[in-house]
Amino acid sequence: MKKREIVLKMRVFAQHQLMYKADFVLIVDVVKVLHPRMKIKGDGQVISQSFIVNRPGTVLLTFDNSTKKKALLVYKCCRKTVQI
Repeated sequence: MKKREIVLKMRVFAQHQLMYKADFVLIVDVVKVLHPRMKIKGDGQVISQSFIVNRPGTVLLTFDNSTKKKALLVYKCCRKTVQI
């Protein structure tokens, strides 16, 4: 089975912090936590995370804006085959 590396890049423009977490949901409805809840500063800095998976599934990103202030979120998700 081919392994794939999933690369997430996120950037938030806001005057406050947001919380996010990344999960990988397998086709058979099993959730694998890729990244626990983390804070993102709203200063526009790029946050990059990469994960290696070996089964088909979906990446689920969850962002929590605990304030009523608006935030602009830009993200990019890429995948590539890993040779082992």
